Amino acid sequence: SGGRDVPAEIRTVLRNNAFALLPIVAFKAVKARLDLWWVKTSVDPSFDEDEFLAGAVEAYSTVQAHFADNNMHALEHMLDPEVFAAFRDTWIEYDRHNLGIELTVHKNEHPVVVGACMTMEEEEEE
Repeated sequence: SGGRDVPAEIRTVLRNNAFALLPIVAFKAVKARLDLWWVKTSVDPSFDEDEFLAGAVEAYSTVQAHFADNNMHALEHMLDPEVFAAFRDTWIEYDRHNLGIELTVHKNEHPVVVGACMTMEEEEEE
């Protein structure tokens, strides 16, 4: 139904909020480009952004498939505990209301990094 079941005032709020986020997303994308450049030049000259993005697209599809199949065991090992809890709780609500999930995966042909974070662990002294 493409949003026709959603009241017009809610659609307007959602649309206006999405447009308000564009400058933030654009800034994060530029920052991510700089972070990836730093990784390539300073940390790992062999870093391949295209290979990284292909792996990210595959991981995203895998997470979606495991969620649709209610494979929480696989998800638990792939996700941060807080993210896993959100997936688990969502599935519980779907189940409670007798809702199912129909998954159609459309491969993202043009993935873009919109955020990057790198942490370095200190080596322990012996």
